[in-house]
Amino acid sequence: MARRRFTLDDKIKIIEEINNGLTNAQVCKKYELSPSTLSTFKRQLNVINATEPDEYKPSAKERALEDENRKLRELVGKKELELNMLQDLLKKKEIPTVEYKISLAKIYYQMGLKISRACMMLQISRSAYYPKKKAIKIASDENAKVGRPVPEFSYGINNCVVDDSVIETLLHEACEKTPFYGYKKITKILRRNYDLHINAKKVYRIAKQLGLLLPYIKHTKQGHLAIARNITAINQLWQIDIKYVKALNGQFIMLTDIIDVCSRKIVGREITRTATTDDAIVAIKRALIENKITTNLILRSDNGPQFTSIKFEQLCKINNIYHERIPVNSPNNNAHIESFHSLLSKECISWNEVKNFTDGYRLIDEYIRFYNEERIHGSQNYISPNQFIRESTN
Repeated sequence: MARRRFTLDDKIKIIEEINNGLTNAQVCKKYELSPSTLSTFKRQLNVINATEPDEYKPSAKERALEDENRKLRELVGKKELELNMLQDLLKKKEIPTVEYKISLAKIYYQMGLKISRACMMLQISRSAYYPKKKAIKIASDENAKVGRPVPEFSYGINNCVVDDSVIETLLHEACEKTPFYGYKKITKILRRNYDLHINAKKVYRIAKQLGLLLPYIKHTKQGHLAIARNITAINQLWQIDIKYVKALNGQFIMLTDIIDVCSRKIVGREITRTATTDDAIVAIKRALIENKITTNLILRSDNGPQFTSIKFEQLCKINNIYHERIPVNSPNNNAHIESFHSLLSKECISWNEVKNFTDGYRLIDEYIRFYNEERIHGSQNYISPNQFIRESTN
């Protein structure tokens, strides 16, 4: 393609187009110029005009009007570019692809349209517009990652350089002394004992290369996921949960209790200072013995650590208990035991001063006896849980 040559008259004509209202982008498109060439023409004509006498100086009002006109011309020019771009997009008969939109945005960016505006009009993200650099992997290692080179040293006392070979020796010594520590604790030891400026990621990488990492153990929750059930008999579904009460002296009273969904009776409970898996196991064993349950029992709990432990699941298997867990953040699936805890707070705890653990133990124990023997329930035809059981068995 032959190179075009513009005479002085051509250049003046082009610049007059801008003075008459066209934008730089429109003039570049019309005369097939690049923005840099148009800027060169402007500079050349400014030099010529500078040699001519300046006979007229516009006033401040005229300069303000010229500035306002210039801004309006630029705005009109941008809108025309956007309209032309959308018209080019609609000319395509099939659905335009992202690649086509990107090529269209690049064309109108050369004409003066902003990338952000073009991407917004074409409904593509700016991250899709910019080309992605493909990772160049090392030919000798297919699994090699591209990134910052791995430094083969760290800093110690007074910022002295400590080679990785020395760190490997220290790592061997630390792992021999405490082989049950993970890489995070080993990092703390290296920092504390040797004043090394080293992070856990580097310790993990070196330990993995030396084969010193502990095997990864995936912890899974025990039990099955709870489902909706139609309860028609006593001792068919139990619900277990933990309620804590704080005494005036700062002590905590932990109640691990079990409710029968059909009769609403508290069939088992354990009141302790701490709520552990062993406390839950004691409450279940006591409830099984007192209610003479041997099989076909469903036990529902939340996802607390006491109920998701392996020890708790082993107890359920030994006693033929089907243990199911409610979904996370759904206490309404354990509504009956949660309702009892609400009654315990409203009808017992809020009406009495719990001075210490002994006082709280006595109050909770007395309320559970009252609840089972005397408290009437609207859902049970206004009779107590024990009365409901006696009428059901007769």
